[in-house]
Amino acid sequence: MRLTSVFCILFVGAALTAAGASATPPVPVSIAAQTVDAGNGDASGPFTASGPICPSGMTYTESRDTAGFERGFGGQIRVTKLFVCDDGSGSFELKLNVAIRFGPFTDTYRWVVVGGTGAYENLHGTGSGTGTPTDDFLLDEYTGTMHSD
Repeated sequence: MRLTSVFCILFVGAALTAAGASATPPVPVSIAAQTVDAGNGDASGPFTASGPICPSGMTYTESRDTAGFERGFGGQIRVTKLFVCDDGSGSFELKLNVAIRFGPFTDTYRWVVVGGTGAYENLHGTGSGTGTPTDDFLLDEYTGTMHSD
C-alpha cells in the first residue's frame, strides 16, 4: 500500500511537471487601441501591439456593464474587448475592470485574457492600462505580460 502511494505521488508530480514544461514564460506586451465612439456598446477601432501577439488588427467592444457610479465623482465599468488580428492568426478577448473619474477625467483599468482563437487559443495574461480621450477617439494603452500554454 505504501509503495502504491509513493508511485501515485511520483506519477502525479511527473504529470504536473510535464504539463508546466509546455507553457511559455510571460513576455511583456503593449497594445495601443484607438476606440471610436467609446461610450457606445458597439465601439471599435484599430490597434497596434508588441509582444507575443499579432502586430495589428481591430478591436470591438463585446459587452459593457456599469458596476456602479458615484454622482459627480466617477464609477466602475466592466468591459469585454475582442481583438481580431489583421494577419489572420486569430483573435483574443480581454476583460477590463475600468475605474472612471470625472473632473478631471481619468480612465484606468486592470485587464485579463479570458479567451482566444487560432494562435491565441491558449493565451493567458494580465496587466493594466489607461484611457486618454482625444477629439476623435479614446486612446487605450495596455501594458502587461502574456504567455501561451
